[in-house]
Amino acid sequence: TCVVLYPDDDKCMIVKLEFNGFCPVYCGEGNGILYKADRQVGILKYEDKYYGFKDCFAAKLFGSDPEWYVTKILDFARRNIFYMDLFNLRTLILKMSIDVLLISIESEQIVFTDAITQTDIHPYQCNFDRHYKSSIWEWRKALCQAANLIHCRTHSTQTYITIFKSSIWTQTVKQKDIAVQTMNDNYTFMPTLSTFLYGTRGMPLFPEPHVIHLTRPVEEPPFEIFQ
Repeated sequence: TCVVLYPDDDKCMIVKLEFNGFCPVYCGEGNGILYKADRQVGILKYEDKYYGFKDCFAAKLFGSDPEWYVTKILDFARRNIFYMDLFNLRTLILKMSIDVLLISIESEQIVFTDAITQTDIHPYQCNFDRHYKSSIWEWRKALCQAANLIHCRTHSTQTYITIFKSSIWTQTVKQKDIAVQTMNDNYTFMPTLSTFLYGTRGMPLFPEPHVIHLTRPVEEPPFEIFQ
């Protein structure tokens, strides 16, 4: 059973609410919807704990079966870590047995079964219509094209010689090798320098010593040697 604390009671405004002051009914029924409890609506005391609600309708639902809503919030917070810390339920959930949290909430149980269905392989002869069109607009387009062909005529012209082919021969010059000399080798002999130091005997009648070049210039023709 629940004890109702009305807003005119001084204790209603100072007690600490469970689930960090959020409405447990909207959170449980709305799959995590958060609404702050309004203390002016009133507070319900259940097993020495105080619970606040968003409106009077939520308080009536909680009062009809408080154990179901409390256990549902605990199971929801266990599956969603964010709500566990938001509602300050981590210590409480760790202390509780896992069998207490895994309650059977009224919901449709889904039954899975394995089923195999065997059908005949090609019971009817396959027939694929290559010209099938699923759109009615495609059929209308084809009908308009067929209607236009009624007013068209085909003209053909036949000549005596439709295809005339002739062979053309082209004679080219045979390949031949051609040598072209572009470089000319030439050479020349440079004369060897020959000098003579004249006046080294020191005779007074001779001029001062000097060097006489005996090398002949290149442009001078060579001497003819007669035998």
